[in-house]
Amino acid sequence: MENKNIITYAAVCVAIAGLFFSSVSSVSAATLNAEPTKLTVSAGEEARVVVNIIPGVNEREYTAQVELKYPSDLFKFETFSYNNKWVPVIRSVYDEADNGDVSIIKTAGYPGGFTEPEVFGVAIFTAKRSGTGTIIFGNNSFILDAYNNNTLVGATLPSVVSVRAVGPDASGPGYALASIISFGVFSNTITFISVFLFLLILYIIYLAMRPKGKEEDEE
Repeated sequence: MENKNIITYAAVCVAIAGLFFSSVSSVSAATLNAEPTKLTVSAGEEARVVVNIIPGVNEREYTAQVELKYPSDLFKFETFSYNNKWVPVIRSVYDEADNGDVSIIKTAGYPGGFTEPEVFGVAIFTAKRSGTGTIIFGNNSFILDAYNNNTLVGATLPSVVSVRAVGPDASGPGYALASIISFGVFSNTITFISVFLFLLILYIIYLAMRPKGKEEDEE
């Protein structure tokens, strides 16, 4: 009976230790995230995605490779700008950006390392058409410490980019007239005054042109 109790206690201790070390490792691991998580642009406009790196607790990171996967039917990759002290690795495999593909890969080192969250860079895409797409981190992403160990264990929710359809041409006279006489939300005070004066003129014209009453006809 005592041996069974000892085995039970030992198993419990091992389980607790396993939970402890797994929680410590998950807390100290590095992560990636993209901002904003939701973005709305019109077809032809730019979509900017900011890539952030969050190092693990008490960890100093030195090198990062980020793979961004995107729907090439909705977006065209334009440029990627590194932030602050990052030194880009401009070599094949480490620096890939082909619009015929569905992903880009950017790699850079951080001299002296960093222990606080850092902006890795900004990726700029152009929306080709209306629709909804998702820009996510690829499996080729990694973050290396001083011993070249990959400390990256995950990434936050993907950056969802919604592309809305472009509205009618606002330069045409028909659209301008519709904007004046519509009863929607007025963008500013000048617009409100213009609409008020327009309606006032219409009312004055109406009063001037309406038929006279029966009493005036009888006289």
